[in-house]
Amino acid sequence: MDQGEAKRKYQVFVSSTFRDLQDERQAAVEAILKAGHIPAGMELFVAGDATQMDVIRHWIDESDIFMLILGARYGSIENISEKSYTQLEYEYALEREKPFFSLVISDAGVKKINVKGTEKNQNIQKKYDDFRELVTSKICSFFSDTKDIKLGVYESIRQIETNRQLVGWVSGDTQMRLQEEISKNSILEEKMIQIETDRAKEEIQISENKKKSEDLIFGGVTYFDLKEILGNIKIDLGQQFPERNGQSLSLLDLFLWYSNNRGAKFYWYHVEENKESKDRNWYYHSIGKRLLRYGLTNDIGKVGVFNIIETTTLGFRFLVEFELEEAKRKS
Repeated sequence: MDQGEAKRKYQVFVSSTFRDLQDERQAAVEAILKAGHIPAGMELFVAGDATQMDVIRHWIDESDIFMLILGARYGSIENISEKSYTQLEYEYALEREKPFFSLVISDAGVKKINVKGTEKNQNIQKKYDDFRELVTSKICSFFSDTKDIKLGVYESIRQIETNRQLVGWVSGDTQMRLQEEISKNSILEEKMIQIETDRAKEEIQISENKKKSEDLIFGGVTYFDLKEILGNIKIDLGQQFPERNGQSLSLLDLFLWYSNNRGAKFYWYHVEENKESKDRNWYYHSIGKRLLRYGLTNDIGKVGVFNIIETTTLGFRFLVEFELEEAKRKS
């Protein structure tokens, strides 16, 4: 099944202190929206009769993913537990076994913060240190600026989508199409579920000292060199699409279009050909196979009646770098 046709939206609960991390929260919200999902946080809620923690628990329960941004402040403290609301949110998400990821401010990031951005009370600082130790004892990434936040959101949500079965939601039209396709291909669907593996084979750690885009290496070349290479490879469209005879697109444009419209997997069907299977086979050979040499895709091999090539973590990293570059250019 084409993942592009089954695009689900997930609600992501954003937890952090507020006043000192407004830019970081805004960056996270923008990245979540750009990824096609729904951000939720306490600044979005209206006041009501329920206690603050009751409201928080409700929204965490209603969310698909929990995200923590831990800066250099411990935050407002709840009177009964004497813990910060941020820590209580984090512990509740763990208790509920919510899919989660944490972005923790790095030493380099702390140095950029005004002295007002850190705790002075020794007792509160001790609580903060203990909480930070808890967070960093689990899988987390570090940030020093808002670009790190956006990249961390993209990569973390991608990995959670790959490794966890989330509910999310899809439109009514999409649900109907999915149900029809599932009824026709139930055996094939079972095999696809069985072969779901960890796509993060080339896990890229977000370090404290972020490399600039031009220093990132993709298949032995820099990001900008690879973008130029893919932009110079022209693919003739007329062979597969007669109405586009005499027209061509670059491999870069086709990769971007396919990722945004059809998903992360390319299929080659070994069945009687029809219009749909011909189109899929053409994408498989014209885009998926050509990207293998740069490490942007990976050949899974034959599964049932088709071969699969999927976008790698390195491929997602390339797409994220391109999106960030485009966003910066337009701003």
